[in-house]
Amino acid sequence: MKIVTIVTAILWNCLFGVSEVDRLITIDKSEFDLGKIELSLKKDAKVYKINGVLYLPNCKALRDNKSDEDYYELSYFGDLNGTFSKKILKKTFYNGDEYIIVDTINKCKETTLMGKPHVFDSYIINFNESETTDAKKVIEIWKLSKFQIVKKRDFKLYQAMSFVDVRINKEKNAFLLKDNEGRFWKLSL
Repeated sequence: MKIVTIVTAILWNCLFGVSEVDRLITIDKSEFDLGKIELSLKKDAKVYKINGVLYLPNCKALRDNKSDEDYYELSYFGDLNGTFSKKILKKTFYNGDEYIIVDTINKCKETTLMGKPHVFDSYIINFNESETTDAKKVIEIWKLSKFQIVKKRDFKLYQAMSFVDVRINKEKNAFLLKDNEGRFWKLSL
């Protein structure tokens, strides 16, 4: 019976084991404080909105939708710093927000994020901010390059958590997170 239990435990860990890469690890405040703060976004004076229509350079105008069934409103959030010519828009629904990154040089290609982007050099991390009852709590990690934005991974949260501060530690290849209860966490890239 003891052998069966040991074999079952080993098999369970092989099939369903969670590596350090796939989980949040608690850290202390001093480790969190060593992380690099996210980049600030710049504003482009060429982006403007008049009467529910948002105008972006080199792209078609984008309209708010005020209908009851598909309501959303667009607002300009800022530009990614550095060599990336990408605009971040906030799309507000009745039950939450999405953020859209528009590449104004690459045919105005759009990438939709489930929550507010936290930008670090060549990475973006965001959290699902939807307030619908069936919304999954997910952390998205994106990799930026000059020509594209690629989702590196999704990380599912198995408990309700909200994060109030995000930093990056490139030496440890990890994002550092502070939750709304003052706890500190590390998530591998």
